[in-house]
Amino acid sequence: AAAALVAAAEKEKREAEEKARKEQEEKERQEIAAKKTAEEKARAEAAEKEKLEKQKLAEERAAQRIAEEKAKAEEEEKLKKEREEKAQLAAAEKARAEAEEAKKKKEAMDALQTRLKQASSAAEAKRLEDLARQEQLFADRKSKFPPVMGVYSNTSTIINGKKAYGYINFGNGLGNQDLTKEEYDEYNLRFKKEFGEKK
Repeated sequence: AAAALVAAAEKEKREAEEKARKEQEEKERQEIAAKKTAEEKARAEAAEKEKLEKQKLAEERAAQRIAEEKAKAEEEEKLKKEREEKAQLAAAEKARAEAEEAKKKKEAMDALQTRLKQASSAAEAKRLEDLARQEQLFADRKSKFPPVMGVYSNTSTIINGKKAYGYINFGNGLGNQDLTKEEYDEYNLRFKKEFGEKK
C-alpha cells in the first residue's frame, strides 16, 4: 500500500511538472509571438510614417515649384507690360516729334509762300526761294550732325573724335560746318542733285 502511495505521488508530481513545463512553453511561445507582432507593428508604423513624410515632402516641393512658376510668370508679365508701356511711350513721342516737325515744315512753307507772294519781282522771288532752300538744308544737316563751328583745315584736325575732311558753306551768314569724309560723301550723295552741290 505504501508503494502504491509513493507511485501515485510521483505520478502526480510528474504530471504537475509536465503541466508547469507546458505552461512555461506556452507562455514563452505567446511572449515570442507578442514580441514578433509588436516588432511587425513597429516596422509597419515606421514604414507608414516614412511614407507620409515622403508624401508631405513631395507635396511641399510641388507647392514650392508651383509658387516659383507663378512668381516667374508674374515677373515675366510685369516685364512684358513694362516693355509694352515703354514701346507705347516711344511711339507716342516719335509721333509727337514727327507731328511737330511736319508742323514746322508747313509753317516754313507757308511763310515762304507769303514771302514769295510779297516779292516785288521774279528775281526777288528766286532769291527768297534759294535762301529758304539753304536754310532748310542747314536745318536738315544740323539735325543729323551737331555743328562744330571753327576754322576749316585740311590737315589732321580731329573734330568730335574724327578726322576733319572738308566743309560745306551754307551761305547767307550761316557759317561753315566741319565734316568727316564719311559725312561729306553722304552729303554729296543725298543733296548734290537736288541742290546742285559739287564735290
